[in-house]
Amino acid sequence: MKLSPFLKRVSRRPAETLLTLVLVIASSGLGSLIAPLPAMAASTITVSTSGLINGGFPGAPIPASSPASAVLKLSVTASSALQTLNSVTVNFSGTGLVQADLADIATDDSSGVALYDDEGGTAGNFDGTDSVITLAASPDWTGETTNITLTPATPVPLISGTPVIFYVAIRTSALLVNDHRIVASVLANGVVTSDGSGPATTFNAFELRADTAPAQIVSVGGFVGSASVNVRFNKPVQRVGGGSLIAASFTYVDGGGAAQTISSVAHTPGQDFATLTMSAVLDAGDIDGTPATIAAASSAIADMGGN
Repeated sequence: MKLSPFLKRVSRRPAETLLTLVLVIASSGLGSLIAPLPAMAASTITVSTSGLINGGFPGAPIPASSPASAVLKLSVTASSALQTLNSVTVNFSGTGLVQADLADIATDDSSGVALYDDEGGTAGNFDGTDSVITLAASPDWTGETTNITLTPATPVPLISGTPVIFYVAIRTSALLVNDHRIVASVLANGVVTSDGSGPATTFNAFELRADTAPAQIVSVGGFVGSASVNVRFNKPVQRVGGGSLIAASFTYVDGGGAAQTISSVAHTPGQDFATLTMSAVLDAGDIDGTPATIAAASSAIADMGGN
């Protein structure tokens, strides 16, 4: 049997022919059938103060010995399954701020700086049922006494494609100095997950203002023939324990006019004034050289921070 010229060439030079076939396949574009591996996306990380005490305006007050108060909200969306939150580094600064303004650092919810998981109560709101994330160790302040890294004892699971909310919360100490300022920040890439870090740029929250001065009455005014008395305070106030001021929030001492009592009080928590309605209209004896006096009852009126 006669071999074709092609088969003769194959039989004589098999290695050369194999190389030729490989080159033909490569040049024919079949190599493009092998798709490149997809690039791995990283977690999406955003930081805000939405709904927090420092979320509306700069200078919101915070009292000494405060309860845990969230100052940063972290939203972390994993790009794939089986990812975790590994650490969060926060920077604290502000006029006058010192370490002693915050409670001692610990691994639990007593810490001056703590990390919480938004897994209780109303989603997206920091409330009493959110869980503190136990830290691996009590972290140290670093740098100019302002940086702290919160590392969970066990990396916290994330959900692929769904945001998981975390909070950085602070507790002030009894040594908090009045009018010191507290600014919480997350530096670029300060939130570390198992598949990337963020945010892309530094986030600075509005400053908080240490407010340790007690609530005080600064003026009381009324007119003859009117039963209304206007009371002004040095700051927004509430009833101790929360709520509007009531008649029992005040004491009244008659100044020589008709005997009076406080019938009712018009006030909304957070206002720096209240309108008292007396049991009768004021007379000249109530506003003369020895006027009637109205004062805050003992342990009855507090500012919005509880002072």
